Amino acid sequence: MLKLVIFVVFVAYVAASPAVKSDALSAGTEKHWSKPPTLEDDCEAGATQCAANPSSDPFVKPGDCTHFYQCSNGYLCTMDCPDDLVFNPEIKVCDWPWNVTNCGGGPSPPYYDPDCLSPSGIPISRLPFAKPGDCDSYYKCWRGHRFEFDCPLWFVFNPKTGCCDWPIKVPGCGPTLPPKPVPPPSCTDKNGKPLSTGPMAKPGDCNNFYQCGAGILYTMPCAPGTVFNPDKKSCDWPYNVPGC
Repeated sequence: MLKLVIFVVFVAYVAASPAVKSDALSAGTEKHWSKPPTLEDDCEAGATQCAANPSSDPFVKPGDCTHFYQCSNGYLCTMDCPDDLVFNPEIKVCDWPWNVTNCGGGPSPPYYDPDCLSPSGIPISRLPFAKPGDCDSYYKCWRGHRFEFDCPLWFVFNPKTGCCDWPIKVPGCGPTLPPKPVPPPSCTDKNGKPLSTGPMAKPGDCNNFYQCGAGILYTMPCAPGTVFNPDKKSCDWPYNVPGC
């Protein structure tokens, strides 16, 4: 009877022992970890692409710009590029589309301005030249590309010298001067003798004309609705007088 009691106490002690409990948990954990891992859907075993190099650098996935391949321990894995990027096989990383041929970018013929090409179509650099219709700015070519520059305040571009200059030195870019007034006709001869003449045109005035009488210059009006005709030396209908 005493031996039975001792055996029961010993069993209870072993069951409550932390070491034994830890060993049991460890055994259970080892059993859980021993389950073989499952491969994700984007990896493929036994792919020929990974036969020569089981662990490789990224390489292109034919016909797919937004994904790339990479071998890992013999598995061929399909990898995604981040949003808005594509795989660049030259540098083996995801890159902006315009840097990758056939993926939204790639090389394209450079644009050259026609003003910056030689007669044979070779890009050139040239000295400053006039911008048509603009006195304050000018163009300059560098390796086939045209650039626009502004002259400093109060200056205009002088195409003859190829630099900015005072407006008064550049025809068409200086201040607009009023036309010189046309002196009225004289009603005396070279000896100062008074003259009387027939009607004469008054420059810039269709509705009036000049006439000398006894050395005095008179401005005479045409009748309403008519203009002075210098060919007939009389007032006439406007449609018979060009410019009036």
